[in-house]
Amino acid sequence: PKTPKPRLYIVKIFWKMESSKIVVAETGNKRTDLSNEDVNQAITDIAQWFNTKQPKYFEANMKQGGANKADLAGLPEHLQLLLLKFNGGLHFLETFKGISISEIKEAKVGAGLVAFAKDMDGNFQCMEASGNVVTWDCEDNTQSESMSMNLGQFLEHVRNLILSNKVDYDDDLGLYAKQWITPHIIFIKF
Repeated sequence: PKTPKPRLYIVKIFWKMESSKIVVAETGNKRTDLSNEDVNQAITDIAQWFNTKQPKYFEANMKQGGANKADLAGLPEHLQLLLLKFNGGLHFLETFKGISISEIKEAKVGAGLVAFAKDMDGNFQCMEASGNVVTWDCEDNTQSESMSMNLGQFLEHVRNLILSNKVDYDDDLGLYAKQWITPHIIFIKF
C-alpha cells in the first residue's frame, strides 16, 4: 500500500497586542480632586479628538454649543462645566451620549441622581449626591453600576482612554475598547 504524503496546514493564531504610541500613566495614586481647569481640559481633549477623528459625529452632535448658564443653577459644578461647552452630544464610553439640560430635567431616574448621559437602550449615566458616577437601568428602575469616580475623574478617564488609543468610535458601538489583533502564522506538518 501507498504511504500518504505529509500534508502542510497553515494555521493562523491571533495575538493581542497593546498600542505602543501614546502611553497615559494610570498607576499609583490617582487624583481625587480635579480643578475646574483639569475638567475643562479633559472636555476639550475629548471634543478635539472627535473633531479630528470623527468630524461627522462632531458636526452632527457637538457643534451646537453650550447651555445657558442661568439654566444650570443647582447642578453639580463639573456637570455645569460640561454643559457650558456642550449642551448634550459629548460621547462617553460605550453608547452613552451626553444629554441636554432639558433632557436632564425630564430624565426619570432614582431619587438623588442627576442624569447626564443616555445610551441606546434608554439607560442613564448619573451623578449621585456624593458626585459618584453611576448607571441607572431604566428597565429595572435600579442603579446597576458604580464607576467609583466623580464626573471630573470620569471625563479624565475617558480622555485618557482616547489619547492612549485604547478606544475608538463607531456609530453603532459608540466608544468601544480596541483590541489590536495581529495574526501569526505557524506551519504544522502532519
